[in-house]
Amino acid sequence: MNDFYKDLMDFKKRNDLTFKDLGEIINISPDAFRMACNKKSLSDNRKRRLLKVMNSDMNSNNDELFYYKDGVKFYIDEIISFIILNIKQIKNKGKLEKLIEAINHIENIKRYNELNDEIQKIKDLLLKNKNNLK
Repeated sequence: MNDFYKDLMDFKKRNDLTFKDLGEIINISPDAFRMACNKKSLSDNRKRRLLKVMNSDMNSNNDELFYYKDGVKFYIDEIISFIILNIKQIKNKGKLEKLIEAINHIENIKRYNELNDEIQKIKDLLLKNKNNLK
């Protein structure tokens, strides 16, 4: 999987990302990420997580951010509305921590810079109401 590391560095350069940005996706420090890339020693699990980000079909079109998967276009505003309306069900299904983790990862990817304010509001709301949702 040596091509993985070349593709990863191309992705890093193309998206103007730092080792810190990429390391945060897989929960390791920038130095640990850089060394793991130099040694080509990332675990398969971490490679899979990075590949998901590298292969995501995020696009920006006329200032409307959306996610396109399996022929369906999901506008980010629809996703945020769904999360807000269903926050208790998300908590009851045990997915709240995954959602917070996903938000933390998303904040560190430059493609999502347009959404940082909205993401932070959701994160703050989730963290503020975490105890109330039990």
